[in-house]
Amino acid sequence: MKIVNANGKKKVIMSKKEWEFIGKESQFEGIDWESLPVTIPSQVSESLKNYVVNHVKPGGFLTSVLSNDLFGVVRYSSKDTSGYLNDLVNFIYSNLPGSCYGSVQDVSNWIK
Repeated sequence: MKIVNANGKKKVIMSKKEWEFIGKESQFEGIDWESLPVTIPSQVSESLKNYVVNHVKPGGFLTSVLSNDLFGVVRYSSKDTSGYLNDLVNFIYSNLPGSCYGSVQDVSNWIK
């Protein structure tokens, strides 16, 4: 585990093994799911929880967001996406373990 300073915010980066070591219940408690903005549709928020806690690959849109794939985000987005994309990205950045998002490889490693 390491702590990095990104844009004035501290970000904890853990390997998948370190994250699993703390246990699923602890993972769930460590993330403030209640702070998920209401603008984020329940289907997206449930898919995000399932991805983080159970390491299940989300759909194309959320996978693209987690992978920093702008073209994929646009490709898989719907007309409603613009209403919550900023909130979703801010929640991910502020609440999720740094090792589960950021690149295609990070997402792939998280799912394995």
